[in-house]
Amino acid sequence: CIIDKHNIENNYRQAIDRIHQIRTRLTESATYPYLNKPGPLNQQAVTNVGVGGYQGFVRKLREYIIDGYIIQAVPSQRLARETGIHPFNFFQTLRRVSSSRYTYYMECGDFEVVGCSPELLVKVEKGRVVTHPIAGTRKRGKTPQEDLALEKELINDEKERAEHV
Repeated sequence: CIIDKHNIENNYRQAIDRIHQIRTRLTESATYPYLNKPGPLNQQAVTNVGVGGYQGFVRKLREYIIDGYIIQAVPSQRLARETGIHPFNFFQTLRRVSSSRYTYYMECGDFEVVGCSPELLVKVEKGRVVTHPIAGTRKRGKTPQEDLALEKELINDEKERAEHV
């Protein structure tokens, strides 16, 4: 949607058209390239840390925040369950329904990783791998003096330091 600050009605029409395109995409049926197999029903996911382990992570993170070692943290755990759904088919469904902007599918030999994120870390663009580093990174300066100034900026930024403790 291209915004034209002088033509509000056109902007509105473009936005409505885009909403209709997204709605159609979300409601149309997907075609899956891999055959799904029948899998067990009503199976519970198994965590790699358990309820107690996860609660322990949260308690420890709270202590770190209270003690001033960190400002924010994202505790996580892996959930797994047997399914007959092919991981790529799951990825396609996740991509269609997730509110996160970026989804990913990686084949890693004997397992696959499927997920989504609100932030882009890396992409392939016109045959080149382009990285979009997250916290704690800056472009290089044009001179050694600019590099030092950027380094000092990072070192003195409380939030940046907290994300790397």
